[in-house]
Amino acid sequence: MNLQAEREAGIPRERTHLYGAGMRIGHPPGATGLRMTLTDMHHLADMGGRHTLVSMRLGAGSGMATLIERVG
Repeated sequence: MNLQAEREAGIPRERTHLYGAGMRIGHPPGATGLRMTLTDMHHLADMGGRHTLVSMRLGAGSGMATLIERVG
């Protein structure tokens, strides 16, 4: 599903899933969102980026996304 979304949005593959998703690196119940958010925040600092988007499927057709902006 991610491959299709990347293709339709014209986003290069090397710009997404840089550190993997919850199922790829382990999926501790209740901690995946925190782990993904902290990983993205560290990536912003490492790469000097300005924005990152954390998104995940919650199950039962639900989903969630958070946009983070690094300032300073």
